[in-house]
Amino acid sequence: VGLAPAHAQPALPPEGQGYRRVAKPVRHDTPEGKIDVVEFFWYGCPHCYAAEPHLAEWLENKPAEVSFRRIPVTLNRGWEVLARAYYTAEALDVLDRVHPALFAALHEQQRTLNTVDELAAFFAEVADVDEAAFRQAYASLEVASRVQQADVIARRYAVRSVPAMAVNGSYMTDPELAGGYAAMVEVVQALVRKEHEATPDSNGK
Repeated sequence: VGLAPAHAQPALPPEGQGYRRVAKPVRHDTPEGKIDVVEFFWYGCPHCYAAEPHLAEWLENKPAEVSFRRIPVTLNRGWEVLARAYYTAEALDVLDRVHPALFAALHEQQRTLNTVDELAAFFAEVADVDEAAFRQAYASLEVASRVQQADVIARRYAVRSVPAMAVNGSYMTDPELAGGYAAMVEVVQALVRKEHEATPDSNGK
């Protein structure tokens, strides 16, 4: 259901060549019948920026059974500012506008967005967010908790570089393993099909 014809599906490479198995599978509160797909990223990462068009294209027609989410990682403390920006945009319901704009500002316009003041002005510019509302959300316990949860999840997956993608808590891939940005997304699609076919009710049972 929701998958393209078999002839259009990328082949799944051998384990260890295009993806790796997660040593201790990570369980998420995924809706029943859904396959969890996670992208780990950081806004300042040029490789994440390069992967974004390929991921965006896949998301336009992703399988109906996929539950997708992004997790901004904090591999060092300097990354936390932009991780907070992600969850602030989510809390203020402006993520659709802020997410692509942040990537563009950092990688196309070479802007510096490392402080609360810079981000408050940026949110006002690209998403018409009141600066006081931004500051309140950015400093909220909710956003702090989401950043902390993201850090825990990234550690469970043993994420050491970005971008990286996980499927159903059991498999990980990245551009190096897969052989490129487009190939990473193709491996994700193949893993989704693998997991879908392994689901007891995938054939209508």
